[in-house]
Amino acid sequence: MKKYLPDMCAIAFILCIVSIFFFPFFFPEPKLLVTPDFGRSDSWHFSIPTKFLLWKSLQHNTLPLWVPELGGGFPLFAEGQVGALFPLNLILFKLFDFAIAYNLALASTVFVFSVGTYFFLDVMTKSRLGALLGATAIALSGIVIPQLPHISLLQGLSLMPWILLATTALPRFWWLSILVAFQIFAGFPQATFITLLFAAGYVLWQKKGFVAFLCAVFLGIALAGIQIVPSLEFLHQSSQPTGFSADVASYYSYPWKHLITLVKPFALGNPKEGTYPHFAAFDGSIFWENSGFVGLVPLIFALISLARGSSTFFLVTCLMSLFLMTGSHSPLYLIYSFWPFNLFRVPSRFIWVFVLSILVLSSLRISKIRSKFFLVLLILLNTAQLWTTWQQYHALVPAKEWLAAPKTLASLTPNGKFYTVGVENTPLLPDSNVLWNYASTHVYAGRFLARSSYIEALLHSQIDTSNHIATISAFGEKLLSLTGTTDLVTAWQPDAVTIVKKSNALPRQYIANNPVLAKTFTEAAAKLKDASFMLGQSVLVHRPIEGNQEGKRVFVSTDTYYPGWHATVDGKEANIVPVNISQRGVFIPEGDHRVVFTYQPDSLKVGAAISFFASLFILLLVGYPLFPWLFRRHP
Repeated sequence: MKKYLPDMCAIAFILCIVSIFFFPFFFPEPKLLVTPDFGRSDSWHFSIPTKFLLWKSLQHNTLPLWVPELGGGFPLFAEGQVGALFPLNLILFKLFDFAIAYNLALASTVFVFSVGTYFFLDVMTKSRLGALLGATAIALSGIVIPQLPHISLLQGLSLMPWILLATTALPRFWWLSILVAFQIFAGFPQATFITLLFAAGYVLWQKKGFVAFLCAVFLGIALAGIQIVPSLEFLHQSSQPTGFSADVASYYSYPWKHLITLVKPFALGNPKEGTYPHFAAFDGSIFWENSGFVGLVPLIFALISLARGSSTFFLVTCLMSLFLMTGSHSPLYLIYSFWPFNLFRVPSRFIWVFVLSILVLSSLRISKIRSKFFLVLLILLNTAQLWTTWQQYHALVPAKEWLAAPKTLASLTPNGKFYTVGVENTPLLPDSNVLWNYASTHVYAGRFLARSSYIEALLHSQIDTSNHIATISAFGEKLLSLTGTTDLVTAWQPDAVTIVKKSNALPRQYIANNPVLAKTFTEAAAKLKDASFMLGQSVLVHRPIEGNQEGKRVFVSTDTYYPGWHATVDGKEANIVPVNISQRGVFIPEGDHRVVFTYQPDSLKVGAAISFFASLFILLLVGYPLFPWLFRRHP
């Protein structure tokens, strides 16, 4: 027990730092972090609503597989960033009220990240105090605090040091498998990609254990099959199924001039004060993606370590991550033209590896210091510097007030669907509408469905917002009606919200008698514009009508077409076809019929089966050393 006392004290110190930093999130009343990004807040318009949907589902012992209030229906679980199966989320959002659970998730994530960094640095440097300096630096670093609005990103990132730590103990590689699965469950695949790339480099550098590492990773992927298979299906249905173009994949890169912020974090401006340039005016630079400030103490010792060549591997990772995070400004920019690098945006996120490498190099040099008093002083000074840097950075508001339904909702059509234009200054921008159980025509997500995206692009092109006045073309009006939009909401001033009622909006379900074939999106748009296409009577079908469908009517649901939906007509299985570009349709004969739609994705069932067998295999791996007598042959 005595030998663990230093580690327990270190963890207690980390817990103290994290608890004090997050104290204002809970007392004197629960508050929510609503720091804006550009025009909208990823916290308020994505992280909070999606976690609210998870909380709401867990209260009924279900998962948020499908959300009808977003964009005519959206497969939230398959999109992944809700992090529905991440262990911390399952526990916290089941046991606590939403605001408390959300804040506990943030604080717990930072704590897990910091403790993992402590143990990883301790293994790498054999210096507990050096590791503690790095752990406290990461907890209050630029890659953590400015990223608090992006909880899924942080939850994925928080397991990076734990996975790196597990690669040092590959004989028990099932630990690595479980951690990889947990990181996938966090819902931020880029974190898994960067982590495994870093870990693979470390294992290869050691020249041993690479086969065990690969086995562990593949077993972890299989263990996460319940999430991966639905997410792959979603990717196939998205607007970028094979990845982004090189320009898009490398756009949000780290400018070389941003290196000055490693010394002075606000040297190029402070988003809180509106002095940091918009990314469009700064080569795609985003402050919270490019902030790597860990305090001056680790940076100074890392530079000394670099000068003396303390660790070749982390010197290499420091240099390689620098070239990768600079993306389009780097000699390695062409790499973002190729798979799997082109699956993700924001090359700046390789700053995670850069910062962790800096902390390892720093801890290696600090481990040479023998004076514990001096080391403790360095920890306190660096913690104080980081604390004063970030303490007032974020916008916190009372949860009770912020979650209260806005008065505007009372003017919306009950059980309708609204479309927003120019409402960045109001709470109605998706996805915040789910907090009050109102449906929105569009959705805000990390990736978008191709069919829904095309409708959204068509709508956007038909609305002129110059001079802060929304003018909608006749075709735009037709599209709004086609999507079942009952209310058009505009707001150019914070206190001036205008709601226009759409009396000709199509109902959520209706029967169309005139199928019109349109094989491509372009052809579909042209036929929608044609005056002969009558709303409520005509319906676009995108596959040739088969013999058994001739002369039949089409039962149309304005909800999103997506794999996993099943339909029955009078209790018999019926085929669902895509109609009106993004909606669902079922051919039915004349007469009265009962049509029922249910969402039962086969991808979830297949993924669950893979996860089940992977879990059994891991249980065998764990059980054999613990209970070998169970596996022996007995006479």
